[in-house]
Amino acid sequence: MARIQSLPVEIRQHILSLSPDPPSLRSLALSCSAFFKAFVVTEKATTTTVMSHHIHPQVQRDAIVALAASRLPARDLFALSVFVTEELAWKDIISSPLEWSLVDALSAYKLYTHVSYFSQALSRRLLGRPPFQIPDSKHDDSVAEIDIEGSLPTPSTAELHRFERSLYLFEICSSPYRLSPLEDGRSWEEWFTQLPRFQLEQLSCLNHLLTHFVAPAFNDLVQLDVSWGYFGVSLIIDQSSPLAQRVLSRGLETLHAVAQTETYDERHRILHRGDNREDEPVGASGFLYDLLELTPETTPGTFFPILELLSDKNAQVLDTLEFQSYQRWGYVFWDEARLEKLGALTQDGLVKLMAARARRSEIWRQGGSGWWSQDDESKVVWPEKKKSAQKKRALMTARSVQGAKDFLRGLKIPDVPARKAEGS
Repeated sequence: MARIQSLPVEIRQHILSLSPDPPSLRSLALSCSAFFKAFVVTEKATTTTVMSHHIHPQVQRDAIVALAASRLPARDLFALSVFVTEELAWKDIISSPLEWSLVDALSAYKLYTHVSYFSQALSRRLLGRPPFQIPDSKHDDSVAEIDIEGSLPTPSTAELHRFERSLYLFEICSSPYRLSPLEDGRSWEEWFTQLPRFQLEQLSCLNHLLTHFVAPAFNDLVQLDVSWGYFGVSLIIDQSSPLAQRVLSRGLETLHAVAQTETYDERHRILHRGDNREDEPVGASGFLYDLLELTPETTPGTFFPILELLSDKNAQVLDTLEFQSYQRWGYVFWDEARLEKLGALTQDGLVKLMAARARRSEIWRQGGSGWWSQDDESKVVWPEKKKSAQKKRALMTARSVQGAKDFLRGLKIPDVPARKAEGS
C-alpha cells in the first residue's frame, strides 16, 4: 500500500479509469485510502470514462430514461404523470457522453448487462435462422440454428444499437406497469400511442421474440409441476397469451434469469409463486400486447411495415397481415444493406412474396396443406378425394417478376352466393 500511496494522484486516477466496469471501479476505489481519495476528486469523470466502454452515446439517453423509470415510486400516479411529461418528452438524442455518478452508473450498468445479453442473443439467434440462413433439408420446417457458429454473420454496430434502444424502451414500458396500478394511465397511454411507428414496430417484434425466448422455461414448469398441473395452467403459445404478458412485464432482469435456467429447480425459484390456490399464475392485461393492439388506426400496431427503410409504395404493400412473418426475423432491426441482400426491399422480392402467398392461399382453398416451394409443389399434401383432380390440373409457378404479376392478375375470387331476403 505504501507504494500506491507514493504514486502521483494522476496515476492513481488513471488506474481507476482502467476499471472494466462500475462494480470493479467501486471495489478498487474502496480497496485503500489512496485510491479512494483519488476517486473522490474526479468521481464523475472517472466513472464516465468507465461507462463509455459499455453504453454508447447514441444509446445513453435511452439508458438514462430507463433508469429513471426503474426508480418510480410504486402506485404513484402523480409521479408517473411527471415522468411521462418530463422524462419521456425529452426527444433530443444526446451525442456527447453525459457525466455519470457512481451510484447511477452501478444501477445503469446492471440494467445494461441484461440489455447487452438480449441484444447479442436475439440478433445472433435470428442471423442463424431463415431467411438469413437456409436449412440444409427442404423437409425441415424448423428454425433450428446453424451449428457452425463461425460461419454465421454477425450484427453490425448500428444493428446492435437498434436492439439496445428498443430493449431500453421495453424496460421503460415494463417499469411503470410493475410499479403503478395504471387505472388512470391516460398520460401513459397517450405517450405510448404517440411513439414513432418504427419504435412500435420494434416493440411488436420484441414482444414476439422475447415471448418465444422464455416460453420453453415456463412451459417446462407447466408440464412438470404438480401444483400447476392441478391448477390447469396453460402453455404459452404466442405473445397474445396473458401468461406470457405477465412474465414479460417483470422486466429484462427476470427474463434474463429465466433464459439462463436449465433445471426445474431454477425455473421453479423464479416463476413459481407457491402451491396454494391463490398462488396460481395469473395473466396480465394492459401490458405490451394490449397497448400495441390499442394504438390508433394510423399506426401499424402489429402489422409491421418497414417505414424507416422502404418507400411509401412498398410500405403500403407490407402493411398487410400476409407479411406478419417479417416479425419472426426482426426485420426492423437490420441495416438496409442486409435487407437488400435478402431481396426484402426490392420490387422483385415483394412481388414474389405476394405471389407466393397468393399461390399458397389457392392451394389451401383447394384442400392442400404441408410444405410448399415456388420451385417444387410435389410435397403439398392433398386429400384423397382431391388427388385425381389435382393430377389433371397444371400447377402454375411464377418464375419472373412479370410472370408473378400475370399470375396475380389471373387469380379469381370465388363468387359469394347472394343472401336470401328476409322472410323469402
